[in-house]
Amino acid sequence: MEKRPTPRPRHNQVAGAAGYGEAVPGQVVVGVDGGGTKTDAVVVDARGELLAFASAGPSNWESVGRRAMAEAVATAVRAALDMAAVAPDDVAASAFAMAGFDWPSDRERIDPALVALGLSGPRLLVNDAFAALRAGIRHRHGCVSIAGTGGSNAGRNRRGDMFRTFAGSIGEPAGASSILHEALEAIARAHFAQRGATELAPRFLAATGAATVDELFEGLARGGVRAGPELAPLVLDAASGGDDAAQEIARHVGARHGEAVIGVARRLGMLDDTFEIVRAGGVHSARNPQLDAAFLSVIESAAPLAEVLVLDVPAVLGSALLALELLGDGRTADAAHDLLTTGFAASKSTVPQ
Repeated sequence: MEKRPTPRPRHNQVAGAAGYGEAVPGQVVVGVDGGGTKTDAVVVDARGELLAFASAGPSNWESVGRRAMAEAVATAVRAALDMAAVAPDDVAASAFAMAGFDWPSDRERIDPALVALGLSGPRLLVNDAFAALRAGIRHRHGCVSIAGTGGSNAGRNRRGDMFRTFAGSIGEPAGASSILHEALEAIARAHFAQRGATELAPRFLAATGAATVDELFEGLARGGVRAGPELAPLVLDAASGGDDAAQEIARHVGARHGEAVIGVARRLGMLDDTFEIVRAGGVHSARNPQLDAAFLSVIESAAPLAEVLVLDVPAVLGSALLALELLGDGRTADAAHDLLTTGFAASKSTVPQ
């Protein structure tokens, strides 16, 4: 049975930082979630109280380069530290969950930017999937299925072993990108009279400005027509409306995401254990009934003891919890989870989602 945490107010996106409380020097940690669209940084005290939240530009070095990555991380971290009135050498620990940290060789590309921040205490560098995982799970073991523009899966078992998929659309689905690919294939197959008509064709024509299916695919092949993952909601909406082709796509993509995260749990020996599976990303939060049912069916069949949750807090809070784990045996982070993940919603300040 899938559970969704108690809904929390959705905050407006703001530039700069939001302050929450007073820091105790030497008892604060810094968490960073660096992604392809923005970089979030938080300062949190040892109990899990959120002291400051700041955002900057994208920091996936693969797309923006190493210099821009370093600048974005530094901007977000310094803004959060300034808001919390904390000096870099007052930080007890820090954790950075960075998009683009995909292979061991990437450490040498990212680490220099983190060292330059001058933060004291131990420092953890992980892929950004682990921030979403830790933000969602209430304890230290569980799995995450991410289905946004792309897709990835990660997990950690009770022993602390960690595993993550490639997030490269090879051997696993890719969220909205997979939905788009399958929708275009369905439109083409209907056009070739290999299957019945689908509402996806007129929806895609209206969205792209193409007059005919031929013009749509000519524009995709030769330029002039843009059809990106942002069109995935059209497919899920058509599925909810009863279109057969769209429903087939939603079920197939949902089942594949379920199989991918179950694969992570299998690698980590978790299938017979009780653990939480976190669903993160726009595709998972869209609440499409066909996709959700297919995903949950796979989970319930392969991991009947698993509890499925939908992430509705910023992933950067998971980075802060990972930093808190560096301070002890992990029980501090477990105890801090509820305070941290609910405290930001109670604040009058704004926190970007």
